[in-house]
Amino acid sequence: MRASLQKDFERHRLWFGLNVLFFILSGLTFLVPGPNLLAYYFFFRLAGHYMSMRGARHGLDAVEWMPRPCRELTELRAIASLPVTDRAARVQPIADALRLEHLATFFNRVAAV
Repeated sequence: MRASLQKDFERHRLWFGLNVLFFILSGLTFLVPGPNLLAYYFFFRLAGHYMSMRGARHGLDAVEWMPRPCRELTELRAIASLPVTDRAARVQPIADALRLEHLATFFNRVAAV
């Protein structure tokens, strides 16, 4: 998990830096009449990458990750081998327990593969 978050942080930091540069360069188009859509675009992108960087950094520094098994998700492994008609009745209580509204639909689509 930490390696994945670190990779995401680095990727978003790169794109944040590039979008800051492009945002600054888009200021050169201020002489063109009308709204500076180019600047809006790069500002939107740099804001998104900044927020993603902050989220990844929070996951790396402030969150204590404790992997542990989940009984409900472990049950899904056995349910995957059941016929489709029996599967839905067994998945729905698990979806309710985990408060995952669309788990049954997702699980049927993935288990079919």
